[in-house]
Amino acid sequence: MQTSLYNLQFASSDCRIEIPEFFLESFSNEVPSGEVKAWIKSVAETVNAKGCIVFSIGKLRLTVEKSQRIAHRLADLLCSTLVELGAPFEMKVEIDKPQTTFIPEGFETRNLLPHHDGGHCTYLTPSRLDVPTWDTRLRVFSNSTFTTTHTHKIYQGIFMIDPGEALSVTSYYNWVQMVQLAYQKATGKKEQTVAEVANWLGENIRKALARQPEHKSKYLSLASALGSNRLVFQGIASHWAEGDFSDEEVDRFPELLQLTEDCMCGQCPSRVSRLFCRQLYETLGLSWTDVRKRFEVCLPSERYDFIIGHNITWLHGGIMGGRSRYFEPICFVMDVEPNSESYEKWLAAGWRQGGRFYERD
Repeated sequence: MQTSLYNLQFASSDCRIEIPEFFLESFSNEVPSGEVKAWIKSVAETVNAKGCIVFSIGKLRLTVEKSQRIAHRLADLLCSTLVELGAPFEMKVEIDKPQTTFIPEGFETRNLLPHHDGGHCTYLTPSRLDVPTWDTRLRVFSNSTFTTTHTHKIYQGIFMIDPGEALSVTSYYNWVQMVQLAYQKATGKKEQTVAEVANWLGENIRKALARQPEHKSKYLSLASALGSNRLVFQGIASHWAEGDFSDEEVDRFPELLQLTEDCMCGQCPSRVSRLFCRQLYETLGLSWTDVRKRFEVCLPSERYDFIIGHNITWLHGGIMGGRSRYFEPICFVMDVEPNSESYEKWLAAGWRQGGRFYERD
């Protein structure tokens, strides 16, 4: 992925949340004031409407310890407020171990392709309110492989301890609208109901899981979700744009080398990103460069900022992360199967917040 600093599309200004003085004066209080509650509610509504926000803690120029305490308090308040607004009542804050940034050999920075955090079990599915026959067991793609924790990540976030020496921008992509575009390409239907698109996505997930013994992927690839039936596209869930395929993957899919000699936009720097470009073109009719122009929203952050984004209806990635980038994951998660009535209602609302649907009488 060739990234120019001049073609990034940034999130709207209301996605950057300044920390008000009245919060700082009382953030350690166990019970928040009415003023704080009203402010956090407006932030929660922005997260659901826009897909992502960043708390500008770094601007306060406090120590890392105090900045981190503020981020943790904000996480607790935002999580409970989102539940009050309809998020699953089982949702809670999960703070993971700080992570460094892996840079593939031969590159100075790394770019993350769009993905869900916790992708072995955290991805967009139909709500049973829209598709009553949906089997909720299909919300887990693998029980044997996960990056850090086993939980279902409903909202993903990071406390940016150190953005590093590079640009370090978090990117977001409206996944509901991408699924809608793939559905339109596959069916020719421009007027779509939530139930039609969600049922189609559910069938794609079911087919990918049924072929898991063949393709052996532990993660649902975006190409599978977008309707591709090609085994090689179902079997490779791409992550680092600068990455390469393992020997095992090439042995499993010998066609990988020929498929990735070039790509649809001619700008992808590695075999992994060139395959991703082809997957998008087959399912959306757009190259990776075109998908970025149409769907990408960039959210910059500085040291000690706290970023949070919707992890089901939005994908996220990363642009030009440097070697010294260091962050603490802070996510809102469920550690039980996501099949409660509150989850189904929240998921149904997420489909409608993210997409533009035709509602039949």
